[in-house]
Amino acid sequence: MGEIGTMIGTMKHLVVVAFLVFGIPGLARAEEIVDIAFPVEGDVTFTDTFDAPRSGGRLHQATDIMGEKMMPLLAAVDGVILFAPTEEPSYGYMIMLGGDDGYQYNYVHINNDTPGTDDGIGGTEYVYAPGIAKGVRVERGQHIAYLGDSGNAEWTADHLHFEILDPNENPINPYASLLAAQQRLLNA
Repeated sequence: MGEIGTMIGTMKHLVVVAFLVFGIPGLARAEEIVDIAFPVEGDVTFTDTFDAPRSGGRLHQATDIMGEKMMPLLAAVDGVILFAPTEEPSYGYMIMLGGDDGYQYNYVHINNDTPGTDDGIGGTEYVYAPGIAKGVRVERGQHIAYLGDSGNAEWTADHLHFEILDPNENPINPYASLLAAQQRLLNA
């Protein structure tokens, strides 16, 4: 039993050292604040639900910004649109914005409805702002899309699921960055 206990103790020590030296891929870094423009224009609410459990055993690695359908969504930073599907994926319309800062900003559940309805057949005219498509360069604060409830959010309140990925594609908690961006708006 003594030899097995020593081996287990050594293995635990190696796991702790590996974590401290290499980190765990995909582990969120909650303390990081990224300089962004607030991604929704208008009065919204949001709380810190990062890493909250979701169906299927997954974790929520974003901040949901609750607002009204068709509110303008704004580019958080200068960058290039990496992904903007023209057909609605199961998770909903989205934009992946590759920031000049090396971070990636994901906007999920973009609008899929005809204005004034919840019909799910609005077409891309009511998903993205005019001229927005994959490969297009955008500027911080530029209108890029519309808030909605597309995909697997169809039966929830209208919101923007907003994600930030660091340059190594690890999710970071957007909450502190959103608070800082919101405070800059209030002080402007």
